[in-house]
Order: sequence, then C-alpha cells, then structure tokens
Amino acid sequence: MQFVMFQISSNKGQLGETCYFNNKCIYPALGIPAFNNVSSNIAYLIMGLLFIAIIYFTKPKEDGIHGLHTDMSLYYSMGITIIVEGFCSGLYHICPSRMNFQFDTSFMLIGGGLLFTTLYQKRHATMTSGAFKTFGFFAAFILLGFISLVNPPATRPFQALVGFWMIVCVVFAFVSIAGSVYLYKEDTVVWDKSLIRDFFTCLRHPSFINNKPRMACIVAANTISWLIILYSFATTVQSGVKFGGAESFNVVFLGILVLNFMVYMIYYISMKFYYEEIEMTIPSLLKHWYIWVLSLEVIVVWMIAGYFFQVLAVTDKFASEATSDLLNKPCVLFNYWDDHDVWHILSSVGLISIMSLVYVLDLDVRNTRRTELYVF
Repeated sequence: MQFVMFQISSNKGQLGETCYFNNKCIYPALGIPAFNNVSSNIAYLIMGLLFIAIIYFTKPKEDGIHGLHTDMSLYYSMGITIIVEGFCSGLYHICPSRMNFQFDTSFMLIGGGLLFTTLYQKRHATMTSGAFKTFGFFAAFILLGFISLVNPPATRPFQALVGFWMIVCVVFAFVSIAGSVYLYKEDTVVWDKSLIRDFFTCLRHPSFINNKPRMACIVAANTISWLIILYSFATTVQSGVKFGGAESFNVVFLGILVLNFMVYMIYYISMKFYYEEIEMTIPSLLKHWYIWVLSLEVIVVWMIAGYFFQVLAVTDKFASEATSDLLNKPCVLFNYWDDHDVWHILSSVGLISIMSLVYVLDLDVRNTRRTELYVF
C-alpha cells in the first residue's frame, strides 16, 4: 500500500503518465483518483465472507466412518483468498500500472491453486502436498511474474524476452514432469531414475498403464499447458508481440491453472459417473441438480465476466498512454462504475460459484461408509 500510495503522491498533476485510468468514468475520493474502481472490489469482500459463512454453517460432522475426510481449513482459505483478492485488486486500482499488476494477480494464482488442491484432497486426504511445498510453488511463479513486469534492458529487449521464456520452459518442464509422475503414481512414489523412466514407458506403451482415465487426464492437462507455453514462446520469437511478451506471463500462468483445474473437474465428475455415485438415470440426475445448476452458473458467469474483462477493456497498462486513452469508456452501472467494475462484480460471483461447486460435489456420499468410497 505504501508503495502504491507513493506513486500517487509523487505524480500529482501528471497521474496519467504513471497510472492508467478510465478518464471517462473517474470519481476521486479520500485522496484516491479513481475511487469508483477501488470501491467495486467490495464485491470480493462480500462473496468471500458469504462463502466462509456457508462453510461454517453447513460443514459436515466428522465421525471418521462416513463420507470423505474433508479438511475444512482449505475451504476457509479459499474464502479468505476471495477477500484478499478484493484487497489486492483495490490496491492495484489506486494506481493501475504495469508494475502494480502483480498485486492484482498474486491471489488469483493462489486461489486457482487452492481450488485444485481442495478438489484433489477430497479423495487423497493423506497425499496432498504440505503447506510449505504448496506455497513454495506459488512463490516461485509469483517471483517469475514479478520478473516479467520489470522493464527489459534497453539494449537487448528481445533477447531478454526470449531468455525469460526459456527459463519459464525449463521451470515448467520440471513442474510438469514431477507433478505428472506424482499424480499418476500417488502413494507408490519413490523418487529415483526408474520412476520417471517407467512413467514415460507407460506413455509409449499404453498397455502398461494401470489407470487409463487418470493418465488421460494428466496427458490432457499437460497438452493444454504446453500448447499455451509454447505459443507464448513462439510469438515472442516471431515478433515480440504483446501476448508473447513477458508481461503476459501472469495471465498465461493463471490461464494454465484454470484450464488444468477444469480438466481435473471434468475427470472428477466423470469418475463419479464411472463408479456410479451418479447414475445415468433421470432420478439420479435430478437428485444431483445442484451440481448441474452450479456448473451452468459457473460457465455463464465466467463467459460474461471474460467478455467485460477482455472485449470491453477500458484501459491497457501495457500500451502507451495515448493508446490506452482510446479504450476509455463512460460509466455503465449507476453512472458510477465502468465495464471493468462490472468484471469485478461478475468475477466475485464466479469465484464463489466455482468454490461452492467444489464444496457440494460430494454431498451425495456424506452418509456412505468411507470404506466403500473409491479413490480416483
């Protein structure tokens, strides 16, 4: 906060040179130039508190016999993540700029990772990575995100971009291989040369694969991830265009996290059908109506939110001030909030919707004996 407020105070009278505002919809208050863009982040606070309240009042009673073992601290952490995302987004909007963009994305990355971790621990309560490893992983990629926002050397900007993406590829290769082996082998992991060799042998010879659905999920997630990474690298090498530039790393990594989570969510629901926790009958499908309603809500809300965020963008912090000003648009909501504020509201609804979906996904097995539940 001190860092951002210093930028404001050191640029009085020439804020546009540092901070990218929507000058057609700007309402100052409390010393903040665009207080309307900051205030819309209260939606995250409301949704975060609402999610925490839902978890607190509906959490299952753990008897050690029935239902899945659920670590409720992960759900509370997700609620807190929504709240902190609102705070960090508000901090960013005090002075929207390239360097301050890291504040807006850090807890988006952590929230995406927590979603995957929470879904995974439902069936692997004793095999989920500890807090130190999990947040160490996030710290490494947040560091890369920070580096991506630092201005490259003026003498060799292209070489710096290529070097950055080469480092990303090396780091991601390690994470991809280690993570894939861990997810496939689970409790049988003994880290040695033969482990990775056996894993790639399974890829070359499908008949050796013991768990084909899980392997298919891992291959799909890796394929999507590497296509995104390599596309970003290729566009940098080809022309250094904006999407392939280092500044896109935070968006790229967030996209990879979200798409990997969606792949695992589809796999998870498919396995519930496979093991007949959900049957392909009208009564069973109607019994699980909450899953389909929330799934539809997640898809619709995020599609609309994405439209407001990308298509109806009102500024561009990675472009020149003049180019960014061309995107400025009048207020659209209550003559006070602009299209990006609508994104704040819709994305907060999208976050609580997808977190609620993860929470209710296994309501149907709460009264099932734990010894009868499948691990997938």
